[in-house]
This record gives sequence, structure tokens and C-alpha cells, in this order.
Amino acid sequence: MRSKNLTTINSSIELTQLLLAARRQQQLSREELAGLANVSTSFIRDAEQDSANCSLGKLLKLLAALGLKLHAQQH
Repeated sequence: MRSKNLTTINSSIELTQLLLAARRQQQLSREELAGLANVSTSFIRDAEQDSANCSLGKLLKLLAALGLKLHAQQH
């Protein structure tokens, strides 16, 4: 669910979709994003296919490289 600049992520699939959409919107190749985030291209491929088993630290690097931040809110 989107609200202004906020996207609620409820599953690893939604995070996967967000990462892929952000990379494509910024017209970055996997190789370019890997360089910006200091991760391997295979990690990006894996994260874009299913982020459920990916390292949180590396996912945070991807988000930062894409200009995104992770926020948690108690509900």
C-alpha cells in the first residue's frame, strides 16, 4: 500500500517487487547497482527473485544505494 512517499512492505515478495521496480525506475543495470551497493550481481539477482533468504545487511545496502530507507512502525 502506498501513501505519498511511504510503501508498506508485508512480505519478502513485496520487498522483492520494490527493489526491482526501484532499480528499473532509476534505469540501473544489476552491475551498476552492485557497484553502488558494494554487493555482487548474483546477490541482486537473488534479492530480486526472492529476498526471504537474503542478508538483511546487504538488503539495507541495496535500499541505500537506491535512495530508499527502511522504517519500522509499531501497530
